[in-house]
Amino acid sequence: MTTKLARAASNSSILYILPPKAGMAQFKGLTATANQLLYLNVICVGVAPVYTTWAVPTTTTLSFLLNCYTGIPQCGVKLTDSVTPLDSAHTDFTQHNTCLADPRYLTWRSFLI
Repeated sequence: MTTKLARAASNSSILYILPPKAGMAQFKGLTATANQLLYLNVICVGVAPVYTTWAVPTTTTLSFLLNCYTGIPQCGVKLTDSVTPLDSAHTDFTQHNTCLADPRYLTWRSFLI
């Protein structure tokens, strides 16, 4: 599985880690659409240095291992500002209902990068 990164702005050095797509069992075939990114969350809780010699056999390179979790913490408001209701543009609660039906809702997975 490849990790997708998103830049905060075109002139920014800040990178956001996007949630993984697909997976196994109940997570098979899942996506990360623009609407889903309003409530999908990646939380990184740890970082550790990893010295590898397999990447470049003649030198020891320093890499980092990130310990993250991915899931949906709530379906009420957008995670982008934590204020705007998830269905602010809709009156039929389609985004809210889709969020509640997603298998990632309240089910957190370990996500190592």
